[in-house]
Amino acid sequence: MVAAGPGDGPFFVRGSHSTTVPFELLDHHIYVAAEVDGKPVRMIVDTGGVDMLTPAAAKRLGITPAVTIPGAAMGTGGQRMDLGIVRAHALTLGGLTLARPLLYVIDPGSLRDAESLEFDGLVGFDLLSLLAVRIDYDTRTLTLTEPATFSRPPDAIGVPFEFADRTPIVHGAIDGIPATFAIDTGAANSLTTTAHFTREHHLVDRYHPSVQTITGWGVGGPSRSWVTRVHDVRVGDAVIRDVVTDLFTGDEGAFADMDASANLGTGILKRFIVTFDYKAKVLYLEPGKEVARRDVYDRSGMTLVRDRAGFRVAAVLPQGPAAAAGIQEGDRIVAIDGAPATGRPLFEVEDLFCDASPGTLVRLRVATSHDPHEAHDLSLTLAELVP
Repeated sequence: MVAAGPGDGPFFVRGSHSTTVPFELLDHHIYVAAEVDGKPVRMIVDTGGVDMLTPAAAKRLGITPAVTIPGAAMGTGGQRMDLGIVRAHALTLGGLTLARPLLYVIDPGSLRDAESLEFDGLVGFDLLSLLAVRIDYDTRTLTLTEPATFSRPPDAIGVPFEFADRTPIVHGAIDGIPATFAIDTGAANSLTTTAHFTREHHLVDRYHPSVQTITGWGVGGPSRSWVTRVHDVRVGDAVIRDVVTDLFTGDEGAFADMDASANLGTGILKRFIVTFDYKAKVLYLEPGKEVARRDVYDRSGMTLVRDRAGFRVAAVLPQGPAAAAGIQEGDRIVAIDGAPATGRPLFEVEDLFCDASPGTLVRLRVATSHDPHEAHDLSLTLAELVP
């Protein structure tokens, strides 16, 4: 892969040394409003990613890649994607502008359908590494500060990190097993162990998980793992308990090759106010409102993606609630509790299936994959799948 480099800057407006911008946290992903070459874009903030645009966004912005490398990009799902490289005029986020940024153009594929909102690209390492970055999940604000004027947050837990390529790596433990964690704000999950760590420590035999399904989406498609719950995860001196954890055992994709024991995502990070001091290579954690909240997992037994007719069923857990109700992969959910699914945000449905109590009855209208023009009503009884 061709290495990306920063543009000229970054520059803050009116002599400021910092800027704070609001964000939306949907399905554990951070969405921010930004501008590329003076035109509005919606971006996902991803510490483990690159600064990138989707091909559709690049076309809308009138940006044509100077170079395209076939199959040069590989994401979580293991599929290889074409990689375009372009030099834009400016990338603006709040009161900060990065002049002449080098951006990748990558087709996110099925990731687009798995996201709660349409998005135009990612804000990643190439911009964030030039700044001190504070993510306040409680107030839904992102603060970017010039490193020379940054001060350590008082009473925060400081965790030194190293880099594996572009990703911050910290040391800690999973149920007492020493581990290294890739810190990834672009991952919706709490924790995903890499294939070599899962096998080395015989984690499937240790935890005896009963759930194996699609556990994440990335550029390159879906990722499948076993799902279990670990007693505690230690990151530096911070301890997080009862964490839903994905045990990856595959041979392809980012989790097959990652230089870390596990990928630590927003499911854990949102419990804290998180600050990255890239210059000093220190991650700061301040307890947030959700620091003691217990992890929850989907109680429907199916994975949904967005669809023009509502939501398409991408996976069904054998012997789970959806399977018991007669739902099959490829079916489409066209109404939920009497309300049309068309135009309804995916995160609302995912929140319902996670937050509603076991035993809750959800009425669905389903169009089958065998006859998409006919729909029938059924009832789904939610159940605890990862106790």
